[in-house]
Amino acid sequence: MPGLKLTKYVWFKIFKQIICMETRKEVKTIEVDFSCPKCNKGFLRPTNVVLSIYPPSFPHVCNNNECGYNENFGVHYPYIEYISVDLSKSINH
Repeated sequence: MPGLKLTKYVWFKIFKQIICMETRKEVKTIEVDFSCPKCNKGFLRPTNVVLSIYPPSFPHVCNNNECGYNENFGVHYPYIEYISVDLSKSINH
């Protein structure tokens, strides 16, 4: 079609699908949490503080008000993991 102008977004989508071989697959989401080893009732939650060491560390405290246990981790709990439902199936649009 003469005079047809494609937007940058359309060009990007064409490039991404043809050149980069974008693929899709079905995944299952898993929540990873850390239960308190002291009281076994609460879960450890981040305090929104980052210890600037290498690698960075994140202080967590038990959300059970009667406990107060704390520990440092290299990740924020809870976090989400993705597990492929079936590695042999791909969904392409």
